Parts: sequence; structure tokens; C-alpha cells
Amino acid sequence: MRHHTICFFTLIFLLCLPTCNKRDAKKETKEKYETVISLMEKLHEKHVNIDNTIKKFKDKKTEFKKAIKGIKSKRGISSYAEAENNKPLMIHLTAYQKVEAYLKILKEEDKKTEQAAIELYGIQMQLELDIEMLESIENADLEETLKQLNLVIDKIQPTADNLVLNDENTPKTPLEKLFNEL
Repeated sequence: MRHHTICFFTLIFLLCLPTCNKRDAKKETKEKYETVISLMEKLHEKHVNIDNTIKKFKDKKTEFKKAIKGIKSKRGISSYAEAENNKPLMIHLTAYQKVEAYLKILKEEDKKTEQAAIELYGIQMQLELDIEMLESIENADLEETLKQLNLVIDKIQPTADNLVLNDENTPKTPLEKLFNEL
């Protein structure tokens, strides 16, 4: 009798495993889905912030350009050698150079943010399908999908959280070239 009881409980335990795995997979999938939604919200906020900053910097660039042209015209400066001796002109030219570099950085960050959002949208669609599948059948094997999702989330998380602006790593247009263009 004791042997039959142990066998019975072992059988019940083994029959329960797929259901437990399904519940675990469903729970984990829903948690991943919530993480994806949260990351998408962060990426959207980042995109809005970048766009607003780009607009402000474009306005600054126009302002600096106007000031540079005004100083060149008012002082009759026609060469970069003359410009180097005019402190107000060089201050504006240097600021113009910096804002131009920041705009390049921001545009690149915006592209990365857009790519991350596209990848996340694809993951969101797949997770929605996974959740539907888990709700409709008993045994769904999502282990490989969950591994891939972890890799993608690890790849995208830094993009959603960080925006590092470092004008030292972005090539700047030489001041003389900017002067000649303006």
C-alpha cells in the first residue's frame, strides 16, 4: 500500500510539472511584456526630449550664425586670420562649432532610439502572441524565446536609459571652415 501511495504522489507530481512550467512561463512572459512596455515608454520620452533639444539647438545655431555674419559685416572681416583676432567673433564661432557637434550627436542618438523602439515593438508583438498561446494551450515551450528576449532587453536597456553627450568623441568642423561657410 505504501509503495502505491508513493507511486501515486510521484505520478501526480510528474503530471503537474508541465502545468507548473506553463504557469512559470506565462508569468515570466507577462513580466517581460511589462518590461518591454516600460522600455517603450522610456524610449518615447527620450525621443521627445531629443527632439525638443534638437529644436532648441537649431535655434541657437541660427542665432550664432546671425551674430557671426553681423560681426563679420560690421567689422569688415573677410579672412579667418582676421577673425582669430576678434574675440566676440571667435566666441560665437566656437559656440556655433559646439552646437553643430551636439546636433550630430543628438541626431545619431535619435536614430538609435528609433531602432530600439522598432525592435521593442517587434518583441511586444511576439510576447502578445506568446501570452495568447500560453492562455490557450497546456504546454508551450517558450524557453528559447525567453532567452532571446533576455538578450534583446539587455541590448536595448542601456539605449533607453542613457543619453551620453560627449562632444570630444564627435568630430568638430574646423573653425576656419565654419568661418568660410558663414
